[in-house]
Amino acid sequence: MNLSEMQEFLKEVILPKYHGSGNLPIPSKLDSQYADFIDSYMELDEKNRDNLRKALTVKHTSFFLGFARRMASYAVRKKSEKEIYRGLGAIFFQVGLGDSREDIIIYTLLYDAALKIGVEPDSLFLKAGKDFNYSQVSEIHKFLKRSDIDKTPEVMGYIEGADKDGFLYIRTW
Repeated sequence: MNLSEMQEFLKEVILPKYHGSGNLPIPSKLDSQYADFIDSYMELDEKNRDNLRKALTVKHTSFFLGFARRMASYAVRKKSEKEIYRGLGAIFFQVGLGDSREDIIIYTLLYDAALKIGVEPDSLFLKAGKDFNYSQVSEIHKFLKRSDIDKTPEVMGYIEGADKDGFLYIRTW
């Protein structure tokens, strides 16, 4: 995606036609668009990154967190570190707009996904924070210092399950 396509995506994704996208198969066409967005974001200079972040509203929060949640499940299915990395990028991109407790819930899924595929989660979280120039790196450190039990999906209201396509984190609340 080029910068103008990214700006257009941010305008479009909060429209009503995208509501309920969490029920789409994983991966979906929309997941591919989010992945392209996150990958393209990584290639932007700091000024353009800042301009994109300024275009965000609280309405974007649930969409980017939803993508990150879906990437946790997809990462386990594919045994792919890249999907976890993209999920973290989606969280970092929207941070500061909504309730940070929502971010922590999704961190647990990505953390668990990393463990499931044999990737050292602490290193991956810190690398992603650095790569995305995440201004709140201290929040990553706080999360990583939580007890092991407090970094589990079950504590955050998720269980392991499956759909017709494979592994799925399922919300219990």
